[in-house]
Amino acid sequence: MNRRTAAVVVSIALAACTTTISAAVGATPPPPAPSSAAPTTVPVTGLPPTTEAVDTSFLRGEAEAQFLAANGGATQVACAVPPADEPGVLFNCYAVGGDGSLIAAVATMNDDGGIEFDPLDAATADAGGATTTAAPTVTSGTGSAVVAVRPPTGPSIVTISHDGAGGFAVQPQNAGAPIGSPFAVATGAVSGDHLVVFTSPVTDFAVTADGAWTIEVAAASTAAPFPVDVTTTGEAPVVLALPDGGELPVSVEYQGSGPIVISTFTAAGLQVVLDEAGPFTGEAVLPSGPGYVGIDANGPWTVRPLASQPDSTAVG
Repeated sequence: MNRRTAAVVVSIALAACTTTISAAVGATPPPPAPSSAAPTTVPVTGLPPTTEAVDTSFLRGEAEAQFLAANGGATQVACAVPPADEPGVLFNCYAVGGDGSLIAAVATMNDDGGIEFDPLDAATADAGGATTTAAPTVTSGTGSAVVAVRPPTGPSIVTISHDGAGGFAVQPQNAGAPIGSPFAVATGAVSGDHLVVFTSPVTDFAVTADGAWTIEVAAASTAAPFPVDVTTTGEAPVVLALPDGGELPVSVEYQGSGPIVISTFTAAGLQVVLDEAGPFTGEAVLPSGPGYVGIDANGPWTVRPLASQPDSTAVG
C-alpha cells in the first residue's frame, strides 16, 4: 500500500469512527475532522467519501472485546468499523472507565491480523493496558519565538498566560510547517485554560507576543469536575470534566465584549455547542458524558444547569 493510498485509508478511518461512535452513544455526530486538521475546537468538513464498501463489521466486535479486556472495569465500549482488513488500518475506540472517565484509543491492525491500541490522550500504556497520566510540559519565554514542544496527541488542556500589551497567538507547527490555524488569539494580557484536541503531530509552537508568556500542556484528564447541580462562574477560559450522564441543558450569561465559545469532547466527538458574541444571555446543551467542556471567554460568565439549585462554584 503506497503513501497516497495509506493517507486515504486514514482519512476514511477517522470519518467512520466519528459516525460509528456518535451512533453508539445516541448523539448527533459533528462534521468529521480530517487527519491533517489543526488542534482546534471547531469541526472541519470535507472528508472524501469511501468508494468501496467493505464488510469488516466482525473486526469491530473483536476490537471492542479486546479493548474491554485491556481496560478492566470499563463499560459502554464502542469502536469504529475498520474500513479494511489490512495491516496499518487505523480506527478509534472509546469506553467509559470504571471511575467514570472517558477512555479513547487509536486501534491499529497489525501484520499478524491482530489489533493494537495506543491511548488517544497524554498517557502511556503498560503491558496490562492500564494508563498513567503524563506530566504536564511547560514552556516560557518573552516576545515572539518558535519553541519545540511535546504535546499529547489527544484532548488536552493548554494553559496560556501573557503579560504584554500587543497581539498574542500560538500557532501549532510540524517541523516548521503551520498546522491549521492559531489558537489563544488575543490582545494584551491574557490567562486561562483552553480545550485543544490535537489531531496531527505537532513538534513546535510559533508564539506571537510582545511580553512574557507561559504555555503549559497537560492531559484533559487532569481537568476539575464540572458541577452538574450548582452554578459555575468565572472570568477567564477554563476546561472542566463532564461526568458520566445524559445531555445537560444549561443557561449561559456572559458580560464580556469578545465572543464566548463552549466546546465539548466526548465519545460523540468534538463539538462546538455555543459560539456567540458578547454580551450574551441564552441556553446551550452539553452532550452526554463522560468527556470535557471548554468555556472560552474573557469577561464574567455564568453557566447554570437548568435543573440546578442557586448555589454557585467559582472557577478560573
